[in-house]
Amino acid sequence: ARGAQKYAGFYTSNIGLYSNRTFGNLHLLSPSLAKILVDSANNSLATSTWKNYMCVKRHLIRCQQMTGIRMSFPMKTDHILVFIGYLFDKRKVSGKTAGKYISAIRTLHLVEGYNEPALRPAIVKAVLKGKANYDEEVKRLDPTKRRLPVTLDVLKLLKVTLAMSELTEKKRALISAVSLICFNGCLRVGEVLAKESRRIDPLNTLLKKVNIVLLVFFLSAQKKNGPRVYRV
Repeated sequence: ARGAQKYAGFYTSNIGLYSNRTFGNLHLLSPSLAKILVDSANNSLATSTWKNYMCVKRHLIRCQQMTGIRMSFPMKTDHILVFIGYLFDKRKVSGKTAGKYISAIRTLHLVEGYNEPALRPAIVKAVLKGKANYDEEVKRLDPTKRRLPVTLDVLKLLKVTLAMSELTEKKRALISAVSLICFNGCLRVGEVLAKESRRIDPLNTLLKKVNIVLLVFFLSAQKKNGPRVYRV
């Protein structure tokens, strides 16, 4: 069974891609020692990272099917360039995202038992750097692609948008509460909410009590009926 999940997304049991075949002569060790090594290697990355790396593995297969070029390990520079071109053309990823995909391929090599390959020669670095520069210039010229800070005016706009939405009053209250907590606590959303919609880690939470009281004030409701209180 899967072990208890920590906040960072690690597990106490084996869920990563490393296995006995990753290590050359691991079969010479006792099963208990082999399991410790495999589990430790799998916990080198968070569960969300492993999921992303599995996605990269699927993209390698799709690139191979589309181009007709076999993406065999260890990958050569030509294969890396073909894969990067596939990501730019078909997946429309940015230069920085493509760099993360290359990092994933490095780990996939280790998983398959290959020594760390040289996946970023000068030409690969030049392609990734050039695409990243181009992406930054496009973002600078296009105001819709800029990541704006959350200000009081943004919170007011969120309040108006929620009031006009078709969400239930309880859902509007929850969204408002999370937004205000993040804003006033200078927190990221991932630091407040659970990583999975139906699973929380009781060992890593900002909440100190089991019974939580969320006080959400709506300006329109405050004058007439006062604040609404929800217990969850």
